[in-house]
Amino acid sequence: MFVTPYNEEEIFPSDIHINQNVGGEDFGLQKWVNRDENVRNTDIVCWPCFGVTHISRPEDWPIMPVEILRVHMKPSGFFDVSEVHLRINSADVIA
Repeated sequence: MFVTPYNEEEIFPSDIHINQNVGGEDFGLQKWVNRDENVRNTDIVCWPCFGVTHISRPEDWPIMPVEILRVHMKPSGFFDVSEVHLRINSADVIA
């Protein structure tokens, strides 16, 4: 997972013409990550990276119609305590 500060011009990590991506360190996402900018106390963009193993079918030629991928992000240790604990008054708890 790469994290960069939000920039409204940085939308497509491989540019809009993905088949013409020249790649390398001076292009797209790699260039943005190499800037090593501070992401504290600013709006960020998370760029998940994953590989796909695709068993091709005759219907996929010459262009694969779709491959569905999902990313689920769930915080862990984001807060010191649950907000529920802060809102519960001991008098409200029924023993």
